[in-house]
Amino acid sequence: MGTPTTRGITETDVWKAADALLLEGSRPTIERVRAKIGRGSPNTVSPYLETWFRLLGARIADPMAFSAPPDIPDSIAEAARHFWQAALAAARAEGAAALDGNRAEFVAASRKLDAERAQLQTDRERINAQLQAREEASQLLRAHLSESQARVESLLAELAARDRAIVDLRSHAAQLVADRGALQQQLDAERAVFETRRKELEAREAAHTERWASEVDRAREAAKVMKTQITQSEKDYTDRLAQMAESLDASEREHRRVADLRARSEAAVERLQEANTRDAKVLADLQAKTRELESTYGAQYERVQTQLSDSLAQLAVKDREHGELLRALVAKASRPVRRPRNPPSN
Repeated sequence: MGTPTTRGITETDVWKAADALLLEGSRPTIERVRAKIGRGSPNTVSPYLETWFRLLGARIADPMAFSAPPDIPDSIAEAARHFWQAALAAARAEGAAALDGNRAEFVAASRKLDAERAQLQTDRERINAQLQAREEASQLLRAHLSESQARVESLLAELAARDRAIVDLRSHAAQLVADRGALQQQLDAERAVFETRRKELEAREAAHTERWASEVDRAREAAKVMKTQITQSEKDYTDRLAQMAESLDASEREHRRVADLRARSEAAVERLQEANTRDAKVLADLQAKTRELESTYGAQYERVQTQLSDSLAQLAVKDREHGELLRALVAKASRPVRRPRNPPSN
């Protein structure tokens, strides 16, 4: 390892600084080595440090290489190496024995710690369960307390409402007692008004009944008159038809007579033909007037029948309405008057 110095820093200086850093637990770097030595450039430190890293494995295999300086004689170095190995073997044996004892103690302590940890876990779970049970009981107690408080408040509110209701009822009872006389007076007045109105309605009903009876009689008389007129019209129509038939027969006889005398005189025939033409026109006019009279008298008869039916239906409706009104008035008049109940005593 002997190397000439370069600017005051040797390989031994770099290795000692790197060993010291390694023993301190730090990783040797160029800057740390330079700081440890207190001088030197990075270009000088770098090759020495690379050599230190390259030979570090072999030196670890031979621990004496960390402390054996390069200028110690071989005999002394061999003796030192022998003593170091013996001391290292003894230390290793002692360390192994101590390690075995420590390992047994560690196993026992670990088992004890596991048991204590299990006991602590059990105690923790038991305490947590107790705490949870106490919390649930506390919540239930708070809920019951809140419910009881709400119930008490509700009962107090109900009591206050009942007190107000009692006061209101007493005031209302006093008002009812005060108003009972006025209501009785008002009831008597309304009863008198009702009696007056009932008498007026009965008088009006009698007048309406009499008026409708007279109207029905007039309608019946008018129907009788109309029926008589229709009967007379039918008789007149029948008489006219008979007259027309007689005229027709006479015309036919005259026609036969004219036919017998046709050969005697053409002038007589022409006169007869003219007479037949006039008779036919008269007959047609009579027939048209007959149909017109039939239509007119038929429509008049139907109209009279319809008016009579409507009058009878209206009369029946009025009779029902008046009967119902009269029954309602009688029922209302005979219904007992409901008196107010006695107010509750205080």
